Amino acid sequence: MKVNGSIKEGERLREIRSFFGLSQEVMAERFGLNQPAYSHFEQGFTKVDERFLKALQFEFNINPVWFRTGEGYILNAKKEEDLELVKLRIDLVDKFNSLDLDRKLKLLSKAEELRIEQELEES
Repeated sequence: MKVNGSIKEGERLREIRSFFGLSQEVMAERFGLNQPAYSHFEQGFTKVDERFLKALQFEFNINPVWFRTGEGYILNAKKEEDLELVKLRIDLVDKFNSLDLDRKLKLLSKAEELRIEQELEES
């Protein structure tokens, strides 16, 4: 089978997945893929295009220079606090996605209440 992508990028995808403690199934779901299609990225059979890299950056705050070259840090986060915020965001999205529609709407309403409360406190 011909390898169209980069084995190094596939290894980096595996590293991202491991870093966040996710399975291939969860990674595939996050990007609207099935598990075999995602697996092809990790194996280097499918090239990671710019669109997929942008999605990685958005979803996980991945450093694109690190992803393409292996240089630098895995995340764009510069401080430990930034890393914790990225992990909290991912945890929040996972929990939100597991809710039914009614609970999602209640949560969004409560989040808006909290945002307004915070704005009032800050002014």
